[in-house]
Amino acid sequence: MGTTARVWAQRAVPAFLTLLLAFEAAQAQMVGARADAEFLLPGAADATPNTSLDHRAIENYITVEGTAEKRVDPTALRIVLAILVEKPNSSECETACREMEDKLVKALRYLKIAREAIVIDFISILPTYEWKLEDRQGRSVAVETRSGFRMQSNVHIEVATEEKAREALQAAFKLGVSDVIAFDYWNKDIDLHKKEARKAALAAAKEKAELLLGALFDKPPRPLNVHESTRVVYPRSLYDSFKNTYDEKFSSWSLNERLIRIWAAKPKNTYYRGFQEDTDVQGEGLPLHPTISVVSTVRLYYATPKAKGDK
Repeated sequence: MGTTARVWAQRAVPAFLTLLLAFEAAQAQMVGARADAEFLLPGAADATPNTSLDHRAIENYITVEGTAEKRVDPTALRIVLAILVEKPNSSECETACREMEDKLVKALRYLKIAREAIVIDFISILPTYEWKLEDRQGRSVAVETRSGFRMQSNVHIEVATEEKAREALQAAFKLGVSDVIAFDYWNKDIDLHKKEARKAALAAAKEKAELLLGALFDKPPRPLNVHESTRVVYPRSLYDSFKNTYDEKFSSWSLNERLIRIWAAKPKNTYYRGFQEDTDVQGEGLPLHPTISVVSTVRLYYATPKAKGDK
């Protein structure tokens, strides 16, 4: 290929790509415009989805929603503690674990916690390993070998108050049992509180409907349907954790790649945030201590004046 032909090809290829990209962009614009036009046409079968409510839905029904939160104090608390022991063999491991279980049960019974409120749940026993240097065929190698066993059993403790829970924890800590697996809350009358929250949500929805619909329509719209949803939000999901630390962006030590750096421990800060969603009926007071939130939502559907069967 001659010089003139190469120059022409170098100029022609970018020009062709430019025309091709422009053609694809024009096609995309035409498709987008066509989709918008089809969406605006009433009854379009392949209309593009939109976040706004379709005009047919607007003409067919009205929705009024009421949400109520009812805060409930727990009637029982559960603490789950893990007992961990390590011994050279499984038999010694099990014996040591049983001895610690008996000591913990005795300490809890001293606090007048009923024996049936203490449940021991066996979890697992697993081997432990360690690295040892050995000489094999004149070479030093690191060999992983079994060093013993680790056994874990969980102890579930049911108490009536947070004060009693603290006493149980202090008794466990004195024995060296400090792994807290869970801390749960419960209320024996939770079903009754669901009904009360549901009634409050329905009352809030009806009050809003009377206010809004009464101000807009001379005749109350025809009820179509009702939808209800009630859930229980336990305190364990109402805690927030964060690290309150200032991390420097520059450190002179980073210039020395061979230097081993050991960072300071930065524990997480955790606090009880409480239930903070928008509701029509809120729980009383600030969430200063853990409570169970029963949240109910009632949605009322009414026909619009242009709905079928209405004049």
